[in-house]
Amino acid sequence: MSQAGLVPASTREGSPGATVNRRPSSGPAMTERAKLSAAAAAGRTGPGRSSVEAASSSLNGGMLPSQQASAPTSREADRAQRIAGIALVRTPGNDPLNCRLEARSGAAQRWHAPCLNLKTAVAPRPGDSGSARQRQRAPLDTRLGVDRGPAMSRDAGVKGARLTIMNSNYLHAVEPMRPAGRRTRVTLLERMAELLRARALRLACLSLFVALSTCGHSSGSFAGTTDFTVQYSNYDAAAPNDTIVEAGIKIRNNTAASIPLSSIVLRYWFTKNGATTVTPACWWWSSGCSRITLTTGTVSYTGADRYVQIGFTSAAGSLAAGATTQPIDLGIEFDTNVVETDDYSYGNQTAFSDFGRITVHDAGSAPTGGLRSGTPPSGSVSPPRAPISLKATASSASAISLSWAASSGATSYDVYRSTTSGFTPGTGNQIASGVTSTSHDSTGLAASTTYYYKVTALNAGGASAASNQASATTRAGSAATAEFFDDFSYNGTSDANFTSWWSVRSWSGAPGVSGASWLESNVSLVADPQSSTNKLMRLKASTSGTGATTSQAEVITNAQKFRFGTYAARVKFNDTPLSGTRFYADKPVETFFTLTEWAVGDPDYSEQDFEYMPNGGWGQGNTNTMWLTSWETSDVNISSLVSANFNGFHTLVLQVTSASISYYIDGVHRATHGSMYVPEVDQFIFFNLWYDELDAAKGSSRTYHEDVDWVYFAEDAILSSAEVDAKIANFRSSSILRRDTVP
Repeated sequence: MSQAGLVPASTREGSPGATVNRRPSSGPAMTERAKLSAAAAAGRTGPGRSSVEAASSSLNGGMLPSQQASAPTSREADRAQRIAGIALVRTPGNDPLNCRLEARSGAAQRWHAPCLNLKTAVAPRPGDSGSARQRQRAPLDTRLGVDRGPAMSRDAGVKGARLTIMNSNYLHAVEPMRPAGRRTRVTLLERMAELLRARALRLACLSLFVALSTCGHSSGSFAGTTDFTVQYSNYDAAAPNDTIVEAGIKIRNNTAASIPLSSIVLRYWFTKNGATTVTPACWWWSSGCSRITLTTGTVSYTGADRYVQIGFTSAAGSLAAGATTQPIDLGIEFDTNVVETDDYSYGNQTAFSDFGRITVHDAGSAPTGGLRSGTPPSGSVSPPRAPISLKATASSASAISLSWAASSGATSYDVYRSTTSGFTPGTGNQIASGVTSTSHDSTGLAASTTYYYKVTALNAGGASAASNQASATTRAGSAATAEFFDDFSYNGTSDANFTSWWSVRSWSGAPGVSGASWLESNVSLVADPQSSTNKLMRLKASTSGTGATTSQAEVITNAQKFRFGTYAARVKFNDTPLSGTRFYADKPVETFFTLTEWAVGDPDYSEQDFEYMPNGGWGQGNTNTMWLTSWETSDVNISSLVSANFNGFHTLVLQVTSASISYYIDGVHRATHGSMYVPEVDQFIFFNLWYDELDAAKGSSRTYHEDVDWVYFAEDAILSSAEVDAKIANFRSSSILRRDTVP
C-alpha cells in the first residue's frame, strides 16, 4: 500500500448534546466541520521485522549421539565462528514434512542425518504456498519431531551452533546455551532440546542456509502477536462525554512479507453506557471507505461491553512489509451522551503514537482470538456505579418525566416509584426495567399528587446501588377542551377541505439556498405503505447542485391561533433520497415547527422548531442531527441538539406553557427552554423541507422527502406523549378524520 495520501484533521464546531445559540434559519450557512488535508504523517519505513515469530518447540523421537561441546562463548563470538546452523532440507518431491537435517560449521564439518523425518507446524501467513496439509496445522503450535537416525558427529572446535528450522515461508531460530564441560556423549535429542528452550528470536531472512542476525525478539509471546503495530490519535479528545467516538487509526506491518488487509481485522473496545443504538462509520480513509467493513459485537470485559470491528474488502489490497496505512477515521455514534474515559480503547492522545488497546486479529477469529497485535481486554465485569443527578419534572396532570446521568458501564436501568419519601426500591414498586436510555416517562398518574423516584443501573455484573431520590407533583387536572386534529385523509392538495385549513407555499425567499424555488407540486397526498386505509402528506425537495435547479416545499395552517398547550405530529424522516444519490455535502432540513409572522427585530416574534438534518450540518459534520430550537425574537434563540439517527416515523411532542417549552421525541424528553422563549402572541403550524447547503460538484438530480401522518394541538392542556397517542387512537377508532374546536 502506498504511503502517499492525505491525512484528515478533524475540526468540530459545537458539542453534540449541548445547548448552543444558533443562527436564524434564513441566515448564512454555518461552516461545516472541515476535513483538512495535510501531507501524510511519516511512519516507520525502515526494515520490517521477520514475518514469523520465533517459537518454542519440543522434540520427540530417537536418541542420536553427539560429541563433546566446547566452552560457551558470547553471541558475538558465535557469529564470528560463522556458524551456518542446522537446516531443514526438503527431500525430492518437495514434501514439507519429509526432509533431512544438516548442521554446518565454519570448519565445514557437518552433522549428517539423512532419512530423518523432521516435522514442523507453524502458523500460516499470507503468501504461504505450502500444501494444504501444512496450512491446516494449528497456529501458534510449533513442534519438531526427529525419528531415529544415524549418529551425528560435531567438530569440537565449533562454538555454539545456531539451530535454524526452515521451510519456504518460515524461519525459526534459537541459540544453544550449552555449558562447558568434559568430553561427553549426549543425545541429539538433549542438544536440540537445549536449543529449543532458548529465548525465541525474530529473524529477517533472505535465503536458506544463511546465518541471520537478530532484529528483535518477543518475550513470552506467541508467534504473530507483534506482526502489526497500531497507531492511534483521539480526534474527539476535547469532548469525552458527547454522543460520538472519533478515532484516527493507522496500522504498520512489522513482518517481512506483504499481507492482504482482508486477512486481518481491527477491534476498538468500549462501553455503550446508556445508549440504545451504536452506529459505527468510516468518515475518511485515503483508499476509500467503500473498502472498509464495519460490524459491532457484544462482550463482557472490564472496560468493554461492545467492540467495533474494522475489516477490509479485497479491493483494499495488501500492506507491504514495513509499510503503514494512512489513517482510518473511525466514528462511533450513540443516541445519547456517553462516558468515553472508561472505555478500554480510549486514550486522550491527540497525536499518533503506538497504542496496544486497539487490537489486530485474524479475520474470522473470536473476539479476543487470532491476535496479531496489541492486548485485548479481559477480566470480569463489576456492577456499574449508581446513577446520579436523577431529576423529576411534571409534564402533565398524569405524567412525570425523569432524566439522569449515564452510569459508567451500565447496559440498562430499572426505575422505581412510590408515594412515600425514603422508600426502598424493590419488585413491588418497580415501574420499568431494561430501560436503555437515560430518561423515562412515568404515566397514568393522579393529578395534584407527589411521586418519588429512584433508579438503579445494571450490567452483566449485577445491579448498582440506588440513585438519589427525586420527586415531582403532577399538575392539576386540565382536560383538553379545545383541539385541532388532521389525519390528512384528502384526495389531494386541491381538495376544498385541505385548502380550507392549509396553504402550500409558492413564493420565493428564505430559508434555503439562494435561488431556490418553493413549488406547490412538491406537496402531495400519498398512500401509507403500512396501512391501505391511511394517507400521508408528503413534502419533497429536489436539486441538481445549484440554486436554480433546487425546489423546496412548505405547508402552513391558514389560521394563526396556536399558543399555549400541546403540539404534536407523527412524522417520517428520511436519511436517503427518494430518488438519486445521497451526497453528504447536501444538507436537507426536514421539519415540524410553529411560527409567528417573520419580521426582523419584531419583539413579539416566536418560533419552536424540530429540525432534522440527516446529512448533518451547522457544525456537526455529516452526523445525523436533530435541532430543537426556541426563538425569543428573530435574532435571539436557544438550541439543543441530539446527534442520533431519526430515520423513520417518530412522534414529536411540544409542550408550551407560560413558563417553559419542552421537546419530546417518542416519549423521551429531549430539551426544555425557559420562560424567556415562550410565545407572546398566537402562532401558525408549519411543515417544510429545504436545503441549507448543496454539493455543487454533483450535477445529478436527487430528491429528499418527508411524510406526515397526522398533526394535533390541545389548547391550554399539557399532555404527555402517551396521552397524545391515546387521543389519536380514539379519533381513529371513532373515524374522526379532522377536528378543529380551537377558537
